[in-house]
Amino acid sequence: MGQVVEWFEAIDTYRGTKVTDPDVHEYLLAQPSGKTGQWLGKIPLVLGMPVIVNQNFDIGGGLVDGSFGYLREFQSQEDADGTRSLKSCIVEVPDITCEPLPHLPPKHVAVISDAVEM
Repeated sequence: MGQVVEWFEAIDTYRGTKVTDPDVHEYLLAQPSGKTGQWLGKIPLVLGMPVIVNQNFDIGGGLVDGSFGYLREFQSQEDADGTRSLKSCIVEVPDITCEPLPHLPPKHVAVISDAVEM
């Protein structure tokens, strides 16, 4: 309890260029997840919150779709208008057996941002 909720927005692009029209941006944020392939335009994160991995990263090491973990850290960027977007997260996944990346504690993994075409 007492944790800070941090909000992050998707970076919307068209043909590789960031969408800057505020009306288009608001339209995209208003789309239901059923129209966006379950991708959200905004996401709230709280350090320590439970998360579920939704891709197979290391099948042999147990880091697979459905792996349960806890958000331990995140890296973000802020653009000129103050919009914050997520770049990556560090997630502690207690049940994995794979080796961590250099400089990460055991059972911690890096999860990077992804892109989707709509």
